[in-house]
Amino acid sequence: MRLKLASALLALSSVAVTGCGFTPVYSNLEDSTVGSIQIDPIPGATGHALRQELVRLLRPGIPGASSGRLEVTFQETTNAFSIERQGGNVRTEALVKANYYFYTDKGALTGQTEGNASFFTAEKPMSDILARRSASERAVKDVAREIVNDLILKAKDDSAYKDPETIDKKK
Repeated sequence: MRLKLASALLALSSVAVTGCGFTPVYSNLEDSTVGSIQIDPIPGATGHALRQELVRLLRPGIPGASSGRLEVTFQETTNAFSIERQGGNVRTEALVKANYYFYTDKGALTGQTEGNASFFTAEKPMSDILARRSASERAVKDVAREIVNDLILKAKDDSAYKDPETIDKKK
């Protein structure tokens, strides 16, 4: 009898909770239109990591911008530099440079940013690939934070908005 009562209570509570708009705290919302800012897909594994970080950071929105579309282009490079006498690579730097274009009904906000992270080039085979990926992800997080901080500052200033037709994306 208790089992039936507990089952009925669980069923009723789950129906009541789904009707109220409840969303779990640790839900995994991967939609590009989360909130009022749409983020265009960014090609490549590093681009995907950059987009995911931007989705996470922009979920609350940007003060001063009710809605918009964010487009990001980036370039990733790695630079090896040696510290050893034998001339072997000991450290490598991952550098991510990004240009962003945020289109709103007021106009467009644009900017450039970069992030970098260095990593130890290990002697074991394939371990440098994992280290490079990790460094790229750290650099991407820096770039995403810089983009969001820049957008928050610029969105408050009406003079920062440009006409979308006059934007030169070849920089």
